Amino acid sequence: MPAPDWAPGCARRLWRGLTLIWPTLRNSLCWNIRNGQLTDFWYDNWLNFDDPLASECALDVPSTPINVSSFVSDSGLWDCDRLSQLLLQHVLQRIAAMPHPNPTLGMDSLGWRWKKNQQFTTCTTYKAFKSKNFGEWPSLLAYYMGVASTAESMHLHVASNVGRASYQR
Repeated sequence: MPAPDWAPGCARRLWRGLTLIWPTLRNSLCWNIRNGQLTDFWYDNWLNFDDPLASECALDVPSTPINVSSFVSDSGLWDCDRLSQLLLQHVLQRIAAMPHPNPTLGMDSLGWRWKKNQQFTTCTTYKAFKSKNFGEWPSLLAYYMGVASTAESMHLHVASNVGRASYQR
């Protein structure tokens, strides 16, 4: 089967556009903790804070990655004694409310920060664009994707999914 005629130029333009908006896009992603092996405790977004967890630390944070599972005690629960020496109370409460990493759950995975179940949908992206101050990046991405506007892109995607069971609000 021949490749679609849009593929060669569109892919390059899309990746070029993504490089322009990478910090904002990265801030829209979050990690779903399963076994805690892939997620950096201090610098990856896994608690859904606006800034890395390192900014909430009472002490200096090491620059080398430390995975989330490193903060689980021998009993398999969060190592509260160790965490309480490093973090402020509101962060401890957020961590305590989360399920602890478990080796039987498989690898950590990326999720979409703007939806509670962390699944990407066009609707949550549109709502995030409207409610957050994303600046120019939606327009830049649309330009590099070859779409006249982000709104047009959203409408095209929504229109193509109306009536499908997979379309979520």
